[in-house]
Amino acid sequence: MQPDIPTPSINGLALAHKMAIENLSKNDTAKRDEYNWLLPALMARIQPPIIDTGLLHGAAGKYEGREIVLENGRLFYIWRERFRVALEPIGPNLFGVEGVADFRYRLIYANSKVTALERVNRAGPNQVYKRID
Repeated sequence: MQPDIPTPSINGLALAHKMAIENLSKNDTAKRDEYNWLLPALMARIQPPIIDTGLLHGAAGKYEGREIVLENGRLFYIWRERFRVALEPIGPNLFGVEGVADFRYRLIYANSKVTALERVNRAGPNQVYKRID
């Protein structure tokens, strides 16, 4: 039996989940924001975004009590030298936080340079941390 939508088996569950969320968001406007929050992470599981190495190097730095470091091609978020987690790319400048579902980080650019780090909260509001180095 052939699947309705051809996809590698490793992506089958994530693709089915994505399609269900898209369908639900059409019919349940009250939960649309919740569904829209889930979609970027699902899309990244199906088709991981290609992140330019220049962007990774440009993101490394200090941001008002926070730091992003690049190690072995991966970004890590460090908060006050006590909390360290991997940042997982889910979009061109959007990163999920390892083990955290309530917020993400977005890199903010000006003149092709990373100037700030925005904490995108699931329930809002967002916070912006200016680059200090």
